[in-house]
Amino acid sequence: MDFSNQVDPGISNIRAPNEGSALIQGAEASLSYDFGNGFNLNGNLTWIPTAEFGEDRPGQALDGNRLPYSPEWTANLSISYRTGSMRTALMFNYTDEVFGDGMNRTQIDPLSNMGGLIPSYFTIDATASYDFSPQFSVYGSIKNLADKRYIAGLRQGIYAGPERSFDVGLSYRF
Repeated sequence: MDFSNQVDPGISNIRAPNEGSALIQGAEASLSYDFGNGFNLNGNLTWIPTAEFGEDRPGQALDGNRLPYSPEWTANLSISYRTGSMRTALMFNYTDEVFGDGMNRTQIDPLSNMGGLIPSYFTIDATASYDFSPQFSVYGSIKNLADKRYIAGLRQGIYAGPERSFDVGLSYRF
């Protein structure tokens, strides 16, 4: 068996896996710049203009349709600052719209809440840490800082993206 083009979401008992031929083409780029005064800029961009099925799959996908959950564009940008023992960062994250099924339906099925076009979304995260010593540090983060409401998936109905969350921790190195 040739599994070189297999795409399987890992939930085969729930829905049929998308196994078969596919063509995926694109490019990625990343950039990092240290301003020399504690500030640093990091970014990456992914462009996948082609992510398509290679054959018809009756009731599941059409030859040439875009693969589900394959955004054409994704991008991340972080601005960080470090001074002494303190580090902070602000991260901006973008995910382009995606189809929730291989039929490339644009409307979410009102009965099953599956399939359809998932709109693009943009989130912002923030992190900070402080080293009290080479062994002991504290850190924290806020994910989805603006508490953006978005759809993250449509595999078994509508999955909402994670709401704003806070993480705090301690680290001790022996």
